[in-house]
Amino acid sequence: MGGYIYQHFDGVPDNVEKEYNRLGRREYYLEERDKDNGLLSYSYGNLPEIVDPTTTEEYRLELESEMEWERRRELLPLALEWLKTHYSYEYEMIRAYYFGRNNEKMTLMQLAGEYGVSAMSITRTLRRGSRYLRNYIIRHEKTG
Repeated sequence: MGGYIYQHFDGVPDNVEKEYNRLGRREYYLEERDKDNGLLSYSYGNLPEIVDPTTTEEYRLELESEMEWERRRELLPLALEWLKTHYSYEYEMIRAYYFGRNNEKMTLMQLAGEYGVSAMSITRTLRRGSRYLRNYIIRHEKTG
């Protein structure tokens, strides 16, 4: 196990040469200490091969999931129209809460005050309306 080899430079001031070698000795000492303590150091020669992420199974599944999401999002306007005709109360709540009235979304408390019911009742109505929409979209997604 050799030690640090002092380097001499022609035409370089002594103080610069000493500082360079002091830093070199320090780096050598730290590397030896890391080896003694079992810490790994990586060289650039043995890096793993870079794999194109678009060829992995994980990417394919993510892409399929995004495509499914887009198909379902395209069915949302139809589902909202269906909800409007079959469940108008739930439609009004969803429209007011998620899409707003006059470009301003309403809070649960505002809706509860306007309809004279509790905020929990509004929450239940929103969940019920969301369930109706989800079921409609899934049903029509499979039938095409």
